[in-house]
Amino acid sequence: MKKYLFVLPLLALVLTGLASCCSEQETAEDIGTLTLNLTDAPVDADNIAGVYISVTKVEIGDKASGEVEWVELADYSDGPVQINLLDYTEGLAYQIGQFEIEAGTYNQIRFYLDAPEEGQGAPASPGCYIEFTDETTEPLFVPSGSQSGYKAVGAFEISDDADTEVTVDFDARKSIHVTGSGQNQHYILKPTLRLIVDSQAGHIGGTVTNNSQYSDITVYAYQAGQYEDTEDDEPAEGQARFANAITSCRVGEGGSYKLAYMAQGNYDLVVVGHNGELFGEVLGIMNTIQVQHQQQTNQPIDTDDLDEVGMLSLNMTDAPIDAENVAGVYISITGVEIGVQSPGEPEDVDWIEIADYSDAPLEINLLDYTGGLAYEIGQFGIAAGQYNQIRFYLDAPEDGEGPPTSPGCYIEFIDESTQPLFVPSGSESGYKAVGEFEVNANGTTEITVDFDVRKSVHVTGGGQGQGGDPRYILKPTLRLIVDSQAGNIIGTVNDQTWGGMEDHPWVAYAYEVDDWGQDEYEPPEGEDAFANAVTSAAVEPIADTTTGTFTLAYLEQDVDYIIVIVVYTDLGEINEIPIVLEGDNVVTLDQNTVNLGTLNTDDYEDTLIIPYYEE
Repeated sequence: MKKYLFVLPLLALVLTGLASCCSEQETAEDIGTLTLNLTDAPVDADNIAGVYISVTKVEIGDKASGEVEWVELADYSDGPVQINLLDYTEGLAYQIGQFEIEAGTYNQIRFYLDAPEEGQGAPASPGCYIEFTDETTEPLFVPSGSQSGYKAVGAFEISDDADTEVTVDFDARKSIHVTGSGQNQHYILKPTLRLIVDSQAGHIGGTVTNNSQYSDITVYAYQAGQYEDTEDDEPAEGQARFANAITSCRVGEGGSYKLAYMAQGNYDLVVVGHNGELFGEVLGIMNTIQVQHQQQTNQPIDTDDLDEVGMLSLNMTDAPIDAENVAGVYISITGVEIGVQSPGEPEDVDWIEIADYSDAPLEINLLDYTGGLAYEIGQFGIAAGQYNQIRFYLDAPEDGEGPPTSPGCYIEFIDESTQPLFVPSGSESGYKAVGEFEVNANGTTEITVDFDVRKSVHVTGGGQGQGGDPRYILKPTLRLIVDSQAGNIIGTVNDQTWGGMEDHPWVAYAYEVDDWGQDEYEPPEGEDAFANAVTSAAVEPIADTTTGTFTLAYLEQDVDYIIVIVVYTDLGEINEIPIVLEGDNVVTLDQNTVNLGTLNTDDYEDTLIIPYYEE
């Protein structure tokens, strides 16, 4: 649908008499008002007094139909609007104008600037330029600003007979880059624009008590969990430090600061000390500061009380599923938190959000990450210290609800059909992996969470002797592993009994010694076999041989294990347990691999044999 900018001439007042000639069904388009503002984050350099831009045209766009349909809001080509961006920081904004436009959803605003392209000579009277404290100026060049414009992207709604206020953050700190040197030095303007709907935004502000050695303090706001320790590295040419910060603020006289125009959500504040333009160091971090729309969060900062920053590298692995007809088990993660449980208070957990994927969930096929493989969820800058829980939120319907049209969590079968996975309460309280780990200051701690889909997926209804369709329930059994405190057990199985491995599924299970017993292979009714295994791995056949290999990964160090090798029938039932390997020698070592060598089935004549199962 085309969208229009409406101009209402005074001549329309004399045409009201014609309205009676029109059908009552012929009504005007719904019209709303867009109030458009421009704001900025301060530049890092102390010698810059002003950053001036000249806007020649503004357009609004809608990409609902696949291609952007642009509507011109304002044409200033005869008299460009010149703005000093540094006059509009810390919550101040320049109002570009108010525009009456067709009601509907829009998702882009585009600005055209009066500036020469890089490579051209400097104009006598530049429209975009930098002014320094010594009153000298340098023109700002743009790669293609005068041709294709610069876009701020984000959805907003224009309602009939209502005013929607939108602010675009120009962020001169990240937008201005210096190239070359001497007479060949140029200042390049590559705008990094952020679009904010004012009614959906809030602020963080307060006072900084500076007890550091540095004369100046800057506060950077990051989406929760998105800060990385490489952000403060010396930037490459054309880049800025702290490039992934949402916004920033230099602390003013009296210690006040204000981070404005921030969408509702959780943020981490990274506090940096410096002396003028001379970068100092990251003084610390404050995790999970919450912003509510149309409110200011008061957050005092004391440089003596800041947490040092450490990095958490978070991965996910899985144990293979027993069912041969399953090709994939897909989960969609919408959020991740880490927690610290108070001693003696199991319900009292301080949670820190490290990732919010609600707008674009992470989809993972768990079966792609077995046998020691792992999916890297991300690296997150957090306060250094002790933690003992990680919680995942999933995009899945609750058990009892109807199946969704496009499920976020589902099973894919080898015939390419799918079934949704339901969760009891995954979208509300999340799923927790419990275990102690420490994040060290200025270091990286690598954590892997074993989802163990073999234990986590349960089938209700539709089974043998039951009516109705089967329903697949996801009750994750999560295991938390500190990678530096874990090892692997590998081995080769030589099948001297069955004459090969390709006709029957073989699985290796690892047990802590006290957890192995008859109930594991002959479980009580309603319970699963091998339920207490720490982990499992498929024995992968080696083509044209009678052997196969396995890797039991992410096992806690200094623990004695029992290794159980199981042969299944094609129906997924236990066929035989030809190997049960016990002994004090099956011990993992931190970050090392124990190789059991070749396990010949004939060498284990006294192990458990289960009769062949037939329907």
